Amino acid sequence: DYCEERKEFATCCVDGTVKVWRFSDFLHLKNLEGHTAEVSKIRWHKTLSSWVTVSQDSTIRLWDSNSGSCLHFIRAPVGITSLCIDQKTGYVVVG
Repeated sequence: DYCEERKEFATCCVDGTVKVWRFSDFLHLKNLEGHTAEVSKIRWHKTLSSWVTVSQDSTIRLWDSNSGSCLHFIRAPVGITSLCIDQKTGYVVVG
């Protein structure tokens, strides 16, 4: 996903990490680490100014955009493969 405000984009990895890159020169800025299985989706949450990820490890994670640390996580009953963020309400919808 791409973050217009920060001019960054992020990619999901099967090893459970997310890589954040600077768009202008594709410089690798940081890894977001904490998932224990494949990261299925990542989206930029404009309201919270944070990356949101979902994974096959059954967690939804909210990340600090500066430090890359996990701010919050929610455990679901099964692995998650879909993620959408409502632009009006900021609600996170997963499946």
